[in-house]
Amino acid sequence: IQAVSDVVTIEAGSSGQLKVYASGIPDPASTGITWFKVGPGGNITELKEPTVNFSSDHRTLLLSNVQESNGGTYICTVSSAGPLTANVTMNMNVTLSVPQPMVSSVNPVAIGTNVTLTC
Repeated sequence: IQAVSDVVTIEAGSSGQLKVYASGIPDPASTGITWFKVGPGGNITELKEPTVNFSSDHRTLLLSNVQESNGGTYICTVSSAGPLTANVTMNMNVTLSVPQPMVSSVNPVAIGTNVTLTC
């Protein structure tokens, strides 16, 4: 098992994905790929549908409308035949975008006078 990227950065409000390469005999997709998120205090929670979405082979965790709370550490566990298990840990950073201010009109203002700005 290998993470496509150890650190993923996604802008808040957008979509993104965490992906692993996993192989084995039998194919891990048929035997067990499980995703977890490490929460506050180190609590580990298994991620399941319909709370989250996965690709059909579970190798990709699909995220939509990402929020700051989605940031953090994710663990993917792959089990194949027998007691063989492999883990990969990935970190997701969520960036916040600040919209650019929009100016609807430009009017000269004399120094010392009051101005009202509306958002």
